[in-house]
Amino acid sequence: MKGILKIIIITKLLGCNRKRYRGFTLIELMVVVAIIGLIGAIATVTLQSFAERARINKAVSEISSIQVKIKGYEAYEGSLPNSLSDLDDFNMSDPWENPYQYNDLNNIPPGLWRKDKNLVPLNSDYDLWSNGKDGLSKPPLTAKASYDDIIRANDGAYIGLATGY
Repeated sequence: MKGILKIIIITKLLGCNRKRYRGFTLIELMVVVAIIGLIGAIATVTLQSFAERARINKAVSEISSIQVKIKGYEAYEGSLPNSLSDLDDFNMSDPWENPYQYNDLNNIPPGLWRKDKNLVPLNSDYDLWSNGKDGLSKPPLTAKASYDDIIRANDGAYIGLATGY
């Protein structure tokens, strides 16, 4: 009997007879919420990046189709259009809701032509581009405002991000 009493006293002193509560502790809940928040943040950044790439791809596609319309206009009229509004039923804006930009290089001075990092003109016939996400652009591609532009270069052989040219 003394042995059993000793065991009961030792277990009470060590706290072994406490009731076990079911459920989660505050720390466990905080860890789970932090993990869910981290996964949500990663997913948001990934989706935003995916959406921006989709806009860039759409602008590249639209510039390609505008280029085809300009070639058709040139074949029919014998000259390049003065502006994009000369094209039949042209009412496109880029994926960032800004108008596409166009310059017939025969009608503007060489100082206003779009130029690459070596200050060589991008095209010999006309420039066609989207100002990109920020809606800003400058003639040289080295200008910070032009980094996100979607450009037509090498007389249509390259259509894509200015930073990729």
